[in-house]
Amino acid sequence: MISIISPSKTMKKSIEWRNTISCDDVTYPALYKQSNIILKELKGYLAEEIAGLMKINERLAQLNYARFQRIKPMTGDEKGICHKKSPAVFSYDGIQYKSMMLSEMSRENMEFMNSHIRILSGFYGILRPLDMIDEYRLEMQTKIKINGCCGLYSFWKDTIAEEIIKTSETKGVVLNLASKEYSKAVEKYILSSGIRFVDCIFKVEKNGKLKVESTASKKGRGAMVRFISENHIDDIDGIKNFKEDGFEYSEENSSENEIVFIKR
Repeated sequence: MISIISPSKTMKKSIEWRNTISCDDVTYPALYKQSNIILKELKGYLAEEIAGLMKINERLAQLNYARFQRIKPMTGDEKGICHKKSPAVFSYDGIQYKSMMLSEMSRENMEFMNSHIRILSGFYGILRPLDMIDEYRLEMQTKIKINGCCGLYSFWKDTIAEEIIKTSETKGVVLNLASKEYSKAVEKYILSSGIRFVDCIFKVEKNGKLKVESTASKKGRGAMVRFISENHIDDIDGIKNFKEDGFEYSEENSSENEIVFIKR
């Protein structure tokens, strides 16, 4: 089973990963050639154009303009990559990633995570947790024109999904822990290949009603990634034992392709 997750908008340059893994453990983005095409396009944007494209304020536009100017095209054989970049799972700094509590994870469990978790990315396409990356901001829904494609969904097409489909660890099941913005980039292609696509949903009960709350869902997704990695979960039945952050599996509210966890 492969589990897919979203990136976060906020990022950081991390060195804490060196406490758990070494340069021998890190990996390289599979779709770096496609990422180079996006990078070339973005390097031609002024800061104010980035602000309009991404619908962000001037400060963030200046930050990301500087980031894209600083990033160098990847060759697949970078020297000193460990000193220039950080592993993806340590680089993203959102609620979901904080909930993974990576500093407490063993090297063995980190290796399981690297083979069974995939991060979907507008800029890199798809990432293993230990793929070395630069700081950037580029949401999957961005309407950037590249090679005649209007938007990143059009640019990536089935390329990201194909990376998941051909991964031996998939074993006919993809667990979706990603937001709709990101799962939209792969879902139809995965389903058309005959692979089962299962949504994992976290709901909070308030006043007798079940609701999906953004912050609670992000915490639940991060805790689920940690649970899968620490317990080496490789099938849907295994995740039903998840009991973290107040969430528990609800058989009553679940279906074949939708696994629901409720926090009461």
